[in-house]
Amino acid sequence: MARVFRSAVRRFSKGAGGRSSRGGAIITGANGASLHLPPAESAVTPTYKKAIYCPASQTLYTSTHVGTDSKTNEIVRGRVGTCGSESIIPPEEAKEYARNAGLRLLATINRYLD
Repeated sequence: MARVFRSAVRRFSKGAGGRSSRGGAIITGANGASLHLPPAESAVTPTYKKAIYCPASQTLYTSTHVGTDSKTNEIVRGRVGTCGSESIIPPEEAKEYARNAGLRLLATINRYLD
């Protein structure tokens, strides 16, 4: 599994220009597209880690990366749907939150495999 992550991360290279507009790294994919990552999150407590690498099995274990709002960077909770309830998140917003969760996960992987 870690080999898959390593090969995927190796296909991305650090972009020129240092920090992204989100505050993290800029990585460039094999197709030339740039991803602006948020900063990798630090541990909440000294005993909690966002990722742990096991060299024996060559596996990178990650903890939960949930969706956040792009403007406020707050964690968003609820269910996706189209009803009028307050706890229901419209599909368009859910797509944004899922993308942000994926970017946060990539930032963590990029940090630990660098």
